[in-house]
Amino acid sequence: PGRPAPPTAPPAYQAAPPAPPAPGYQPGYGQVPAAVPGKNLGIAGLIVSIVGIVLIPLIASIAGLIMSVIAGRQSKAVGAPNGPAKAGVIVGIVGIVLGVIGIIIVVVVLAAVTSAVVQNCADLGSGTHILNGVTYTCP
Repeated sequence: PGRPAPPTAPPAYQAAPPAPPAPGYQPGYGQVPAAVPGKNLGIAGLIVSIVGIVLIPLIASIAGLIMSVIAGRQSKAVGAPNGPAKAGVIVGIVGIVLGVIGIIIVVVVLAAVTSAVVQNCADLGSGTHILNGVTYTCP
């Protein structure tokens, strides 16, 4: 009579079932993957090949091409793709072609200028001459 009812225990709940693993989850997640052989050399070869086109014609292009070919072979040996090595080979070849074309142009221009000077000296004779504002010193 006048007494409060004893407190009742809260209802018992069952624990939720464990969540299924995330799709594609594999043990070891978060670990750094093993480095692909030749990947860093491929990147370096690409950079050197680009330098061969922009700054140091021909020499750097040849070096970049060699580095990229070596990197590509290292990656191919383990069956891994190496995009930077492929790009380095292409850029290296383009740099070599442009370097050779540049050398040919320089040689042709120098030959033409030398021929013109020789012809002017043949016409003018030995001594120092000024022709159209250009000073020629002929033997």
